[in-house]
Amino acid sequence: MKKLKYIIITICTLLLLTACQQSKKDQKLADILDFQEDKIKNIIVETTMTKNKSDLVLEKKDYKKFLDKISAYNIVEIENDKKKGWQYAIKIEADEEVQFTIMDNKIYLDDKMYISDNLDKNDLLYLFENR
Repeated sequence: MKKLKYIIITICTLLLLTACQQSKKDQKLADILDFQEDKIKNIIVETTMTKNKSDLVLEKKDYKKFLDKISAYNIVEIENDKKKGWQYAIKIEADEEVQFTIMDNKIYLDDKMYISDNLDKNDLLYLFENR
């Protein structure tokens, strides 16, 4: 009887831990950024992924596609590794200015680092094509 009790407690503990981990993984970048498209004044994107460092100011008609793309990234906060460098630097000017950088599958925002399982470093290169 004691063995059965310990087995049940162990299974319940594992289920609880799994549920807690799952809720962390369901977070999207949009949950952290929390901005409204109509209040955005400018979106400036810079990259080191092209031959020369490039930066551009997106046109309003391009906001939705860009915001949908970055908002869909699954993220989990992890300990910041304080690495230097970036592939994309993004500044969104609205009521409050938001700046973040992307390096490989990591997003650095407000001294926090998030890792994403669905971010590809080439995702935003379409912005710099034909420039």
